[in-house]
Amino acid sequence: MSKINVVQIGLGGVGSGIVNEILKTPNLKLVGVVAFRPEKIGQDVGILLGLPKPANIIISSSIDDILNEHHVDVVLLATSKGKLHACEEEITPLLKRGINVISPCMDVSDPHLYDAVATRRIEAACQEGSSAFVGIGSTQLVLRSLFALCETARDIKEVRSFVHADVTKFPLESKRHEFGIMLTVDDFNSASENNELRGRGALMKEAEYIANRLGLDFDQSISRYDPIIQGDTVIGVDHIFEVFKDDARVVSYTYRFIEDKDHQYFHQFDVDSTPSINARVGFSLDRGIEGTIVPMVKAIDPVFSATPGILMLHDLPAGIVRHPFKTT
Repeated sequence: MSKINVVQIGLGGVGSGIVNEILKTPNLKLVGVVAFRPEKIGQDVGILLGLPKPANIIISSSIDDILNEHHVDVVLLATSKGKLHACEEEITPLLKRGINVISPCMDVSDPHLYDAVATRRIEAACQEGSSAFVGIGSTQLVLRSLFALCETARDIKEVRSFVHADVTKFPLESKRHEFGIMLTVDDFNSASENNELRGRGALMKEAEYIANRLGLDFDQSISRYDPIIQGDTVIGVDHIFEVFKDDARVVSYTYRFIEDKDHQYFHQFDVDSTPSINARVGFSLDRGIEGTIVPMVKAIDPVFSATPGILMLHDLPAGIVRHPFKTT
């Protein structure tokens, strides 16, 4: 069976994990890696990542150099450019060349939710090159789990999705800058009032997507931060996204980022429906990063085989892999 030729762009925590996963997957062939830090360029990626043996892949500073040397089927894009427009600049030239692209960036999953015009440009690039594009990562898998549960429900009135994420091992500056964690209460309030917290603002569209997919009409959406305080220090924050119809809440989507002494990571789903649904799914602490690495690699085969165009989350098969059926 011929292998799928893959290039990884970005070699941080997620990118390094993707490289490891690709090298272990029999039907995939890593033909190139692009990094942006000068000290990584020119090194064998296997040696850089401390693998048992060299991978015989020299890290490049340019995707063009790799494309000039190899036929490439799929590019995995794991860089810091997490916004749709920044991602679009990188992916459209690849899509036009007939190269399929997978990205974990937050607002490139179901991009029509964020920018219909940019989405049409990306779709046009896919059609021009007969290529496919999908955005998927750990956050989007929350929605896939919720929708799977709701397959058994009718007469849905309200959906509550809650993610509890221990951030003890996150870099301190990241916790402070993104969520206001480990700031004093006064500093947190100031950062919040001045819109300085990055949080997970893109999840507002995800909350509306839940309502749309489950047939819940709405006319208003709001978000807010609720700090979790210990003494005079913010040890966690609930970033809450709510969707309403006539002042009645139909969706509540909460991400809790917290310095959790019990080191918990779980999803909690509650659905007011017939039958009602209450489910909690627990994870080990590597869920965050592995929840991005693994689905991206699993998506390679379905994306490579897909009809040209933008794939939405519901287009991907259960488990994000195409399992061959066995007959007796």
